Amino acid sequence: MPREKLVIAGLSAAIAVLSDPRLRILDDGLDVNRRRLPTKPASGGRVRAAGSGRGCPFH
Repeated sequence: MPREKLVIAGLSAAIAVLSDPRLRILDDGLDVNRRRLPTKPASGGRVRAAGSGRGCPFH
């Protein structure tokens, strides 16, 4: 498939960053409406690097 390698590289990078033990997933707004597709947390799923005060490691 076209762009398959690009998708795999992106997923690999995301998994590597999100598996860092210094990251925390914030509990705020993680409720989902199971009647809505696709199910998505109200907050979108916030990630914070521990001790840095920064938000998402991608930005």
